[in-house]
Amino acid sequence: MFGSKISAKFFLSDSSTLDDDVLIPVFHEWIRKKALPELTIDVADYRHVAHGPKVMLITHEAHFIMDHANGKPGILCQRRLEGTGDSDAEITSLIKQTLVFCRRLEDDPATKDQCQFDGSQVLISFNDRLYTKNTDDDFKALSGLLEKSATQTYGSEHKIERISTDPRDLLTVAISSQAQPSLADLEAKFS
Repeated sequence: MFGSKISAKFFLSDSSTLDDDVLIPVFHEWIRKKALPELTIDVADYRHVAHGPKVMLITHEAHFIMDHANGKPGILCQRRLEGTGDSDAEITSLIKQTLVFCRRLEDDPATKDQCQFDGSQVLISFNDRLYTKNTDDDFKALSGLLEKSATQTYGSEHKIERISTDPRDLLTVAISSQAQPSLADLEAKFS
C-alpha cells in the first residue's frame, strides 16, 4: 500500500547535549565492530546542511540519520529495501529498528552522558508519493495499520495525529503517548 520508503524518527529529549561531531567516530566504531544487526556500509557527513541531516550511518537495509529537520534533532531511520508485504508488521518493525538504534546510542560510552531520547512520540513518514500521497483518503487507508503499530508501541493510551494536510508535504503522522516512557520501557514491549 505505501511502498518501501517509510521512516521513523525519535526526538532527542530537551536535556540532551549530543554533539553531532561525536557521532562520526562512534558510527565508524560500530562499523568496525559489526555492532549492529544490519550490514553497515559507511558514514556520511552532512553537518554543513542547516536544519537537515547531519551525520548518516548507511546500512544495506536502512539509513540511520541524525536529523535536525524543523529544528528538532533526533534519529531518523529511513528504510531502503522492499518489505515483506505485511504492512502493519513493517511499520511496527521500523519503529522497533529505530528504537533499538536509539537505545544503542543512549548506551554507548561515547554518547551516553549527552544522549537521551524522548520516548513519548515517534514520527512515521511515508516517503514515496507514487504510493502514498498526503491526502485524507490515504491517511484513512493507513489509519488501521497505524493503530496496530501505535497499540504495539504505546498500548491503548496513544494518539495518532497527521502533521500536515499540505499535499506538497510527505504524509507524516505523530504517534504519541501521554505517558513519558523511556526507550528502555518501549524496547521491553517488543521483547
